[in-house]
Amino acid sequence: MIALESSHGSSTAWLQPAPYPKTSRMKYLIVYEKSAAGWGAYAPDLPGLGAAGKTLDEVKDLIREAVEFHLEDMRAHGDPIPAPTAITEYITV
Repeated sequence: MIALESSHGSSTAWLQPAPYPKTSRMKYLIVYEKSAAGWGAYAPDLPGLGAAGKTLDEVKDLIREAVEFHLEDMRAHGDPIPAPTAITEYITV
């Protein structure tokens, strides 16, 4: 469920994500992390899927290809496609 808060008051609405049709485009959160060896990336909504590369540009290409291939394979096997639900937020401490 996703909470939506009105900017005009304190009301909150709860939405249940709808299943995505097979032909729908989805927007998945990708997390990029710098390491001593280069860069890594993963999609929290697609457990076990990740990519690593020497540069950020390389890993961006690799994770996009990995997500597309993974979803294509899931569709081919009739597996349900997980709805994108991960969100991010920066906090100041």
